[in-house]
Amino acid sequence: MAMYLVLAEKRGIPGKSYGLHPRTTFERIRRPGTYIFSPRHSMRMFRDSLVFFAKHLPNVNITSMGGFHIREAGATREQDLAFSFAIGAAYLQEGVKAGMNVDDFAPRFSSTPSGEHGIFKEVAFHRAGRRMWPRS
Repeated sequence: MAMYLVLAEKRGIPGKSYGLHPRTTFERIRRPGTYIFSPRHSMRMFRDSLVFFAKHLPNVNITSMGGFHIREAGATREQDLAFSFAIGAAYLQEGVKAGMNVDDFAPRFSSTPSGEHGIFKEVAFHRAGRRMWPRS
């Protein structure tokens, strides 16, 4: 992410004019054996990134609360959704702990739960998740 920011700065592109979708190090925890930092350090890096993006880069989608990699590692649809909600809640808590108003950063989170081939099951799953998220 830093490389893109420096390159844009060198080219004279203001940070407020472009959008990116960074991946957090916390996301790597969901992929067995591929994480670099401990959960505590990953969350600290996420929090610092969240504060920076919210303050300086208004068009950047801060993170995705997806369970795709959890599903790929063998989780069920229900576990995928539960872990996605838990990850999203942890991300929101980090922002609030950093002193931010949740309305200033939460709209820039996205959700990418895993998908399957059954279109009707998929539609029902996504609708249910969308209704459940505000209550979780």
